[in-house]
Amino acid sequence: MDIKFIKDYKNKESLRKSFSQLALDTFGIHFEKWYEKGLWNDKYVNYSYVDGEKVISNVSINKMHVSWEGKTYTAIQIGTVMTDPDYRKKGLAYKLLQKVMEDYTDKVDFIYLFGNDLALDLYKKFDMHEFKEHRYMGDLPKVESSDFRKISLDNQEDFDLMMKIADERSFLSDGIGTRNDSHLTMFYASLSYYDCIYYSSDLDVIVILDESEGILNLYDVLSTDKVDLPELIKKLPLKEADKIEYHFKPIGMKVKETQMVVEDQTLLIRHKQLNIKESFRFPAFSHA
Repeated sequence: MDIKFIKDYKNKESLRKSFSQLALDTFGIHFEKWYEKGLWNDKYVNYSYVDGEKVISNVSINKMHVSWEGKTYTAIQIGTVMTDPDYRKKGLAYKLLQKVMEDYTDKVDFIYLFGNDLALDLYKKFDMHEFKEHRYMGDLPKVESSDFRKISLDNQEDFDLMMKIADERSFLSDGIGTRNDSHLTMFYASLSYYDCIYYSSDLDVIVILDESEGILNLYDVLSTDKVDLPELIKKLPLKEADKIEYHFKPIGMKVKETQMVVEDQTLLIRHKQLNIKESFRFPAFSHA
């Protein structure tokens, strides 16, 4: 075996495709499509071990700006932690996490990830602690007419419009909002939620939503300006829902909040200065 460390190799085709294949085999994620659409930018960086030209273990970082209870922080979100089955139990993921911590502990305000149950003990070795997010549900008011239209990312004008707004977006929520994370927003929008995207030219706002069993799921709201959420809710394009779930912490809305439990997913944070007192939820499309 000729195992070597390498990072930030997205433009090296053979290694990128090997990483993409490992991600597809491990998580069912099609990273190559994301790259081909020009959505993989410098805010997503691989830390990997390779055996020859084969990526055998990986930890990725996402460079984030997070607004939390009115304060703005720099953060690193860790994701895509995986090791080829033939190379497990060699401590490779641990060593990659060490490299990430060495590079960023003193450069950002906090480091976080959403880990699966089997890896929690590994992450806790790096002084990462469990936190519970919350779920926010509310009633939908009577809907007013609006000019929201469905957009298609296969249409170049619609794609360019969404990219511009995603790149320049303001924080969605002071509860927790993220910015400069268009690579993540567009990952979800282009690969999984491409049929759920609507744009209002009057409001210059994009919303990503769907309806299920009488509940409208509002996943994301993209705008370059602060959004008046109570007014926006009255104009959402919907059919039958009478309840709404906000997949972020809505400010200024009457909601019922409950502690959120997601199977095989735990939020862990390593920080020095966060003063976490209020309930919170990271926006759904900011997850790596």
